[in-house]
Amino acid sequence: MAWSDEFDGSAINTNNWTFDIGNGSGGWGNNEKEYYTSRPQNVYVTNGILHIIANKESYGGQNYTSAKLKTLGLFSQTYGRFEFRAKLPQGQGYWPALWMMPEHGVYGGWAASGEIDVMENKGSNPTNVTGTIHFGGRYPNQAQSYGPSFNFPGGDSVTNFHVYALEWSAYDIRWYVDDQLYEIQTFWWSSSNPTNTSIRNPYPAPFDQPFYIIINLAVGGNFGGDPDGTTVFPGDMQVDYVRVYDRASAPPPPPILILRVGFDDARGSTTTSSDTNGGGANVTLQMVDGTGASSDYHGVAGSGVAGAVNGSRALDFSSNGPNQPGNPGPLAAVTNASLGFGTITNFIATMWFKQNALMTPGNNIGPRLFVLGTGTPADTGVPNSIGFKFQTDSQIYFQIDGVTASATFPTNLPANTWLFFAAVYDGTDLLIYQGSDIAPAVIVSSTATATNVNFGNSAALYVGNRQNLQRSFDGWIDDIRFYNGTADGTFVENIRLLAASPPSGLSATPGNNQVALSWTAATGATGYNVKRSATGGGPYATLGAGTNVSGTNFTDLTAINGNHYYYVVSAINAAGEGAISSEAAATPQCVTPPAPVAANNSPIFNGMTLNLTASPVAGASYSWTGPNGFTSSNQNPSIINATTNASGIYSVTATVGGCTSTAATTMVTVNLPVITLIQNGPDGIEITWPNGTLQSATNILGPWYDLSGAASPYVVTPAGPQQFYRIKLQE
Repeated sequence: MAWSDEFDGSAINTNNWTFDIGNGSGGWGNNEKEYYTSRPQNVYVTNGILHIIANKESYGGQNYTSAKLKTLGLFSQTYGRFEFRAKLPQGQGYWPALWMMPEHGVYGGWAASGEIDVMENKGSNPTNVTGTIHFGGRYPNQAQSYGPSFNFPGGDSVTNFHVYALEWSAYDIRWYVDDQLYEIQTFWWSSSNPTNTSIRNPYPAPFDQPFYIIINLAVGGNFGGDPDGTTVFPGDMQVDYVRVYDRASAPPPPPILILRVGFDDARGSTTTSSDTNGGGANVTLQMVDGTGASSDYHGVAGSGVAGAVNGSRALDFSSNGPNQPGNPGPLAAVTNASLGFGTITNFIATMWFKQNALMTPGNNIGPRLFVLGTGTPADTGVPNSIGFKFQTDSQIYFQIDGVTASATFPTNLPANTWLFFAAVYDGTDLLIYQGSDIAPAVIVSSTATATNVNFGNSAALYVGNRQNLQRSFDGWIDDIRFYNGTADGTFVENIRLLAASPPSGLSATPGNNQVALSWTAATGATGYNVKRSATGGGPYATLGAGTNVSGTNFTDLTAINGNHYYYVVSAINAAGEGAISSEAAATPQCVTPPAPVAANNSPIFNGMTLNLTASPVAGASYSWTGPNGFTSSNQNPSIINATTNASGIYSVTATVGGCTSTAATTMVTVNLPVITLIQNGPDGIEITWPNGTLQSATNILGPWYDLSGAASPYVVTPAGPQQFYRIKLQE
């Protein structure tokens, strides 16, 4: 790491940041409407978070204030990875930005020396962010890149924390949100000539110079327009950290899932679709039997890798025959332009299989597990293709073009056991990993090779056989994945865990317009997606608020009383999203709790403490109301020094799971102050009082004793030279 600010102090670190102050020239050249300050009303650090606050106020000749921080003169860097973890305000006219400008401007004024926008957002569109580079000549001869932008899935938005990252090299600039690559730019230019922009600086100018960092929350301007009546102030832009890695230490971008086939569809059709939740290609495979006729080979519930735990399904070719390979036999296949991934120089390909029958010992003509290649490849091992196949009953081949990597085992691979295989190619070495549903993935083969695969503009995927139906697998196949990028053993193990260790023990508890879910953690999971369907067995849709849940509890607050819902949960780790849990169902409804019993300690007198009590109701919160606007959420509230105005009816309700009981009431009486009369009578001293307990003492400081049985009027003959009496109104 070359530089960072974690904002974990109590103030802004002035060794890292300085400020722009004012409204610049023409609203910073963008017609912005804010006045930037360094006041604590606009920028401060607390609890490890930088806050930039946009306020609606008259200041410095503008109607809004905000803040703009920069590292100019303090830190700048050429190339590397720049990360910001931030959450942004929503509202028309807000313009939060994370961006960079040249430290020295050696190629001339904007935009000849460049500008790099890591992230910009229009507050009116909280589900979209953009990344842009500005380059070219000096204004007005500038140029810029145009997208693509990033759209948040499943109800997510900029109002949640996300990591916005930019990776910058001499020949490409890449934009990421939460490590998901969404934009690559490789073309730009720079001209310092004010009249002839065809005279250009050597590439990669202008992006070959150090740039400094800027964080700001603008209000109004050309980008997204000015605030209107719907805009809520203040707006709070929060930044958790800024981290900069130099080019050598920048972590490599994570592999990108470009294809996943999960075989999770229920029986009843002859096609099966890929899973696009992780962003992979959208294709539909046709299943055929050994004659080429469309057939249904969907597995039954429970046939998948963790089927005993979650009821998952697999592609079921177990009826193929007593020996492998079936000749001819079934196949699941698709040819589609979405598989035209172009040239791939490094990748991870993984799959699961469980044999129903073994190959004949000594046979070296084995079934094909999958083939993926440009056009319509006849088999594994042909140009611009990859694939797994059995060579013998104890030998697995992975082939890339004409290169074969062999994994040989001391005995035949077992039947009726889920086995996991992964091929990892980093451009120089082809590694084969093997694991199972209970054993971690380990390297079983390493082959040095230098090649690549060009999938072109269209490619085909064959699963469980080759194109001519003559090498069919006998058993079950599940969760085929293909990633573009490099990975280590930890990433491969994460892929294995996604299928082998789904969340378990899902329970659903209904409430009032809500359903509370809980489940047992999945090994290796960093988060969970909560999915819901109105139909048992799906299809399920991920809930917006249920995306990447950090714990093992979630409450669906979008449920509606009387509707029946079916829920599943999937695990997330660095390799993506995994298999779903078993299903749990619930029907939210309001079950009215019993009303508490309300009581009080009256009658009391002016100046005494009024104690209100409500009997316990399991799991309840309480709400009291009473005279003079009295409210309390305590089960047993008190009013100290109560006056006669506190007299009246008090009401209390109990709420459990969003459902509220009927109200219970209690009548309170607060009497006027006690008037005690003491006078001499023919038989002694006569004491008269309206209420309470008569006490006496021989010293005014006590001790005081209750006169048991004394009732008003009470006649007493003093026992000593001095005797004191008082009325005890309350314990």
